[in-house]
Amino acid sequence: MRIGVIGINAKSSELDLRERFAKAAQRLFCAENSTKWIAHSLLLSTCHRTEIYFCGDHGIGIHGEILEFLRQEIDLPFEQNLYSYFGGDCFLHLATVVCGLDSVIVGETEIQRQVKRAYENALVYRALRAPLHFLFQKSFKIAKEMRSASFFPRGHLNLEGSIFQLFKQLLKREGDVLFIGNSAINRKIIRFFRKKGVENLTLCTRGLHSAHEFAEEGNLNLIDWSEIASWKKYPLVICGTNQSEYLLTEKQLDGQVQTRLIIDLCVPRNVDPRLGTYSEITLLNIEGVNELLQAKAGRHDQEIFLCKEQVRHLVERQLAIYKQKEGKLCFV
Repeated sequence: MRIGVIGINAKSSELDLRERFAKAAQRLFCAENSTKWIAHSLLLSTCHRTEIYFCGDHGIGIHGEILEFLRQEIDLPFEQNLYSYFGGDCFLHLATVVCGLDSVIVGETEIQRQVKRAYENALVYRALRAPLHFLFQKSFKIAKEMRSASFFPRGHLNLEGSIFQLFKQLLKREGDVLFIGNSAINRKIIRFFRKKGVENLTLCTRGLHSAHEFAEEGNLNLIDWSEIASWKKYPLVICGTNQSEYLLTEKQLDGQVQTRLIIDLCVPRNVDPRLGTYSEITLLNIEGVNELLQAKAGRHDQEIFLCKEQVRHLVERQLAIYKQKEGKLCFV
């Protein structure tokens, strides 16, 4: 029995292809989909990466089957932008991802929550095999050890801090801010803005009831999803949802537009790219945000290298323990 992963991320591909790949993978391998070949697979999809983890006796064969399914869904060349890992290399890759060492923001914690949510969602719909349980549970354990030991480099500008700086530079901290989607990343940015003393924050969400307590906690205005077209009244709009369609479009541009900055943190994108062609609107998608973060990031190459070596050591230790317990290694 073997494990493997096939994926695409912000380092291996530009946004357009990542978006197509993410949509195809969601159609084929989402946890709720029980009609296609996905019995022992798990989909991880975030704004920076889409990865399909799998388990089976013939790893190379399964890898080929996944590619064939994807070829039927994606109408342009994509294989050269993918990466694949098998066995212990797959374990090392996931542990590195969960630790935030493969992220644009080194050491970020949001990715750990996203991976855990993907794993727990798969458990609801799938009977995952033991090696996949081992892979994910031990990766979480390694990330916990790394964070407890404070291995990560400090000094990187985080996502919320970067967005706040844009807000100050382009809008002089004036005007209302609209957040679309009651997501964890939007909540994180909202809390940061509140801490910095920004007022007039509004959240547009499908679930008004579930967001009510958070809104009261942060003195946040709530509007229903049916009012999403009112985004034009807000100088800054931040999209952070799991929708796979454009929520902000050209067709909604009737009357006066007060919006000056739109930040789309989603893959697939939630904002029609054509809105960025209007002279009065600055549109930043996740690619633009990544570039901003990389430009402002400190130089921590040596610290990151040491962190990755520590993760490698912890992975090797877990594999040795597994081999002793089971009498054979399922990761080769």
